[in-house]
Amino acid sequence: MTRFPQQKYEGLVERILAGEVVFFVGAGFSQDSEGNSAQRLIARLIVRFMAATQELPKAGVTVTEDLRRGLRLTFKLDDADDICSEKTIDKLAARYYDINDWITNAFEALYTAALAEAQKAGEAVDPANAPQRAIERMKGFAKPINAAENQLLAQLKIRNKTDPVPLEPIDPDGLSELRAGEYGKAIFLETLGFCHHAIMAGQFDDTTFEKVMGDFRGLVRDRHRVIARLAREGLCPLLITTNYDLLLEGASRLAGFQVPGFGGAESPDVGRGQEPLATFSRLTRVAAPSDFFESGGAYRSAMLVKIHGCADRFRLEKRKRQLSAYLPSIVFTYREIQNWRKDSWSRDLVSTLLRTRTMVLCGYSGADPVLHDTFRTVYEEIRSQDSERRAQVKAGKVRAYFTGSMSSREFHGIEILRAASRAAGIDTPSLTDHENYLPFFFLSENKFPSLDEMMTWVGHLTTRGLQKNALQTSLRRVASQLLLSPVPECDLEIVRKRFDELVNAEKTVAEQWSDEGAARWEFGRIAGWTDRFHTALLREFALAESVQSNQGPGLAVERLRAARCYYPISDQPGWAAWGVVIEIAIRRVLCAIRGDGEWRRDHRFVEPAISEYPAVLFSMRDARQPSPVCLLIRFASFERPGYEPEIRGVYKSLTIWDLVAGVEPRQTGASNKRFPSAGELWKWAIAADALVTNPKEVDCARRWFS
Repeated sequence: MTRFPQQKYEGLVERILAGEVVFFVGAGFSQDSEGNSAQRLIARLIVRFMAATQELPKAGVTVTEDLRRGLRLTFKLDDADDICSEKTIDKLAARYYDINDWITNAFEALYTAALAEAQKAGEAVDPANAPQRAIERMKGFAKPINAAENQLLAQLKIRNKTDPVPLEPIDPDGLSELRAGEYGKAIFLETLGFCHHAIMAGQFDDTTFEKVMGDFRGLVRDRHRVIARLAREGLCPLLITTNYDLLLEGASRLAGFQVPGFGGAESPDVGRGQEPLATFSRLTRVAAPSDFFESGGAYRSAMLVKIHGCADRFRLEKRKRQLSAYLPSIVFTYREIQNWRKDSWSRDLVSTLLRTRTMVLCGYSGADPVLHDTFRTVYEEIRSQDSERRAQVKAGKVRAYFTGSMSSREFHGIEILRAASRAAGIDTPSLTDHENYLPFFFLSENKFPSLDEMMTWVGHLTTRGLQKNALQTSLRRVASQLLLSPVPECDLEIVRKRFDELVNAEKTVAEQWSDEGAARWEFGRIAGWTDRFHTALLREFALAESVQSNQGPGLAVERLRAARCYYPISDQPGWAAWGVVIEIAIRRVLCAIRGDGEWRRDHRFVEPAISEYPAVLFSMRDARQPSPVCLLIRFASFERPGYEPEIRGVYKSLTIWDLVAGVEPRQTGASNKRFPSAGELWKWAIAADALVTNPKEVDCARRWFS
């Protein structure tokens, strides 16, 4: 039985709240979403290579047999080995960079030989139009190759599954602007699926937000959402990734970021003609050296740095027929990564960040020899140059974290952490474990926590930290505004004290979690308060205040609610502080109704619902039916008639509290509107336990929940 490492997360969250963390995201962050394992991608490359070497001899291309023999000799494949088999693909995947290099050059040789044959045939038939004739002949070559490669792909199973995405034909028109030496790389990238949305999904810069939601539904996971939300808060506005895919852009867009300049349009995520509600509302993507030096503007922007290139940028440059200029920015072979270390702007950026910030390695194995060497070299330089300061550094100040397998210890990750420890003045770091090693279980292991759950917990603790700050700085103002009178400091301190007790109770529960038992259910109920309830409540507050400020529904209320954008606590701490009051009030009253005075504990009969609204599932009487009632809070002034809220969960009845413009639930004159006043919510939050459990008070509160 493995315990949940609660203490490790607290140290990381402390640094996130201090604004010193940079997330370094690797391929492991994307595999669960898109399934782009090394085996899958190499399988696509191999079937294309085999189909080309099978079909091109029929057109007079003679290099094919040498290339097939070269593949076997170079990678020590037996003559009896079936090249298009899972066994061979696994063997080649173990030499990922080698096969990348080799097959890129093989594609270059095949295309160059085929093009020469096509040009010779074109000149013989029609010298005046030889180039166009050659292109047409190349298209003729591509058709049988495509039929053969997809037949091979359909027969090849990787982990008992065939690839559902067929290969598209090689496009000679799209390659016509390239020069010799560039064909192989372009074909390699297209074979991997750089141009295919079913391989690397999403058009995140589409101006139709509903399309963006559809493109990334089911692909953007909690791990991506948490990082995007931290960026929206301005806590982690710089993100570095080696990934080519668009999941981080998709998560950022779904979190409410605008993406000016991508594809020539600024996405209207907050509302046409409206200023953004959040300080960090725009995302600048850096996918090439020119982007790094040219990006910027008269606003604060989060930045996504894709140090190995970007599939979306590849698509854009291909459409503009300027692919030749962008190809050098895409890094995937061993040689290109070696060059990245020697003279790249992004290498210098990574080195600087390692010296000045806390780097959290997520989904990155650390096994890449060049990047691994870069990390360890920087930390070793710090150690050798700063020995006097190191003697004063405490053991808890190691500036690196690594997310890795719970079931084993990932060697390369531990070695990076050990190097960071020595840089911090710890001369003999452990060889077997590290306090900054953040473990999780892979989905296939079906144990708690998964990577998504681990990241969600980091997001939960961070949100609790932001709420604590909001209670200190903004509770007096918002409470006085809503209660229409100054609030005594002793009442404010009661709320702050109760919030601290709640957070401490959550941490105590988390310390008892293991990979067995009810941990996953308890985690979902506790983290749901920040991940679902408060996020949705802040959205309702934002919509209500926006309508009030603009004297009408100028922000397309239903569209923005459905988009489920994230409204940062740091931008409107008053909303967050009042949200804490509402949570404490609801939890205390529901426990009083059931006769359980310990409201701080996690209870099976109270759970935040999954909904576009802030909603709570609860049971007032029957413990055998934990969630037969749903309480939903909404800004309903411009609700469509007959609209049914989407709520995932089992409940028998629905109770709705309606907000009007502003942040307090108030009566709008309709007799069917039901809500407690701000004064009642405040009383429930601060009253002594004896008052809350008083039968008369309980009966008075019960009517708002039934």
